[in-house]
Amino acid sequence: MSGYTQEEQDATLAALAVINNRLLDADSVINGYLATRYTLPLSTVPRMVMLIACNLVRHALYDDQAPELIQERYRIAIRQLEALAKGQVNIGVDVSGNKPTVNDAAQMSATTPVFKRNEGGFI
Repeated sequence: MSGYTQEEQDATLAALAVINNRLLDADSVINGYLATRYTLPLSTVPRMVMLIACNLVRHALYDDQAPELIQERYRIAIRQLEALAKGQVNIGVDVSGNKPTVNDAAQMSATTPVFKRNEGGFI
């Protein structure tokens, strides 16, 4: 940040501190809901949980000035957390917080490469 004035650097650091606090707040809210059903911390954070966190943080950053779209996304995020806590939505991890292992997935194999640069075809 050497190209910025001290005032700009201070403002940036203050803004980052606020963002970090809102991230910690969202983490606490999410953990409060997930802890009723899952062992925390989760081994992998599912994308759905990341999106919920983004919507919680965005709403918190607006403080009491959030536009209707941000407020609606916040309400949806809370409903999603409630559904997760009740087991109505699957986030792809088991109750121990681990991604389940599945060995019965479809597999494709071929003796020669399936995709070749010079042929451009499929199988």
